Amino acid sequence: MMAEYYFLICMICLTVCGQLLIKVASSKVTLKRGELTFKTLTNPWLVSGVLVTFTAPVFYFLALRKIDLSIAFAFS
Repeated sequence: MMAEYYFLICMICLTVCGQLLIKVASSKVTLKRGELTFKTLTNPWLVSGVLVTFTAPVFYFLALRKIDLSIAFAFS
């Protein structure tokens, strides 16, 4: 049963890391006339932040297999 709590901890860490990576990417973005450029969309900080952020729910789903939603939701 402890593994599910490790999944919750992983979900929290991945969510935080993903948001921090996206924050770093946003400080490096330069918009020209409000248009997103290819350079912006391929920014390694942004790409890694999005990948990490989309990985976090996988661990949440794994945790929900054994932990009640009322407990897991408090962590999210």
